[in-house]
Amino acid sequence: GKSWTAEARRQERKNRLASRKGGDGRLHAKRKGRSLKTWLAMAAVVVVLIGVLVYAVVTGGIPQRALALMTIDGQKVSVAAFNYWHGNVLSQYGLNPNSPELDTTLSTDEDGTETSVRQYLLSITATQLQRIFTEASLAREAGIELGEYATAVDRQVESIIQAAGSAGYADMMLKETYGPGCTLGVVRNLYETLYLSTKYAAVKSAETIVTAETLSQYYEENKDDIDTVTYRAFSFPYVVSATATDAEKEQAKTAAKKKADDFLTGVKSELDFKKLALEATDEQKRKEYEEKDGSLISDITSTGLTMEVGEWVYDAARKAGDTSIIETSSDYTVVYFLKREKPNEPQASVRHVLIEADRETSTADELAAAKAKADALLAAITDEASFIEMVKTDSDDVASVASGGLFTGLDENSSYVKEFLAWATDDERKVGDTGVVQTEYGYHVMYFVGHMPAWENTVRDKLVIDGYEEYITDLLENDPRFDYSFHSFAQRFIH
Repeated sequence: GKSWTAEARRQERKNRLASRKGGDGRLHAKRKGRSLKTWLAMAAVVVVLIGVLVYAVVTGGIPQRALALMTIDGQKVSVAAFNYWHGNVLSQYGLNPNSPELDTTLSTDEDGTETSVRQYLLSITATQLQRIFTEASLAREAGIELGEYATAVDRQVESIIQAAGSAGYADMMLKETYGPGCTLGVVRNLYETLYLSTKYAAVKSAETIVTAETLSQYYEENKDDIDTVTYRAFSFPYVVSATATDAEKEQAKTAAKKKADDFLTGVKSELDFKKLALEATDEQKRKEYEEKDGSLISDITSTGLTMEVGEWVYDAARKAGDTSIIETSSDYTVVYFLKREKPNEPQASVRHVLIEADRETSTADELAAAKAKADALLAAITDEASFIEMVKTDSDDVASVASGGLFTGLDENSSYVKEFLAWATDDERKVGDTGVVQTEYGYHVMYFVGHMPAWENTVRDKLVIDGYEEYITDLLENDPRFDYSFHSFAQRFIH
């Protein structure tokens, strides 16, 4: 009956407990076999958990920061750094990672292989980073440190923080714009590399020695790119609407040619040309045209001319008074040649030390302190060599430190702040002159180096730039240390 049932239950419990005792006499949990259904359910949970974990890792940017997309001379370019630089390249073209234009075909080679806009811009990003990291590696090899350029890095990072409102929001903005893993830390490291490469290029370029013989030889071989020309021109356009028929287009072209022919027939002198150009100008525009002497093109180099006009004015046989009608894709241009010159006008060269103090935002005390420092530096100048040392130790214009604060090729048409330019181009300026000039940027301690003919400034700059470009391009193309390729797994994380 009931007592037996109760006893049986007690005995069954004793047996069950006994079976769970280990050799130490303590009670152990009984292992229970799980059904296939239970195992499948657990496996599903594990898969979900792994998926959640992977999603959290990827969206948190761990792979983008940890994985190297490129390796250049042992330097790893993370996916996050690449994505940031690539985003800036895209923005220069008015694009973003989701722009449909990226998947359009840009070009097709002779084998029929197509290159999309996306592939082209990825290549642009990669080659720019290849150069930056190559120059940074060469800088470290040469013992060149970031030094004064660290200030420029700080400013770049600070500008991002200010735009976002705080460092926290900046990280959020960077992630949203450039993809997971893009943080202020990643951006700072990239800018440190960029400015180290910039400093290397400046230091290396400043070492270039250009002799008078080299200057003259280069000029003789490239005078068509250096000489300026002055001529008069007046155009008769034959542009018609896109819907015009071929007959209408030809009619417009014929009419423009006749106008040009009639104009040229009346040109016997420069004065004739000037008079006829004024008469052919729309009446409402005539006064302004006359005031500006609209037909006169003065002291222009070949880079500012169309190919058709450039070929005519730079012809070695060209002489004053020559005329012609030049056909372009949209008009007939009547031209009257006046002169070709070697640019000999004097241009100034100066050095400066900048003591920053924004004229609009600095306090009176800050301005006074900057002025006092500038005056103290001015008093300490003994010669050009001492000035160059001051540039290295005291100038806030980091971009010009490598060149000793040097600016060349200055004349009244140069695009510098007016106070700086006025001091440099003063007719009374003599070699060794010094002074302090205040501009919107702060106080400039100035040193006048001297004058140089414009053509010589042009050629010197060209030789320095070309020399460095030849040097760095040779390394990028031929030194295997600086080769790069995309690491295949990391490519899937490109934003």
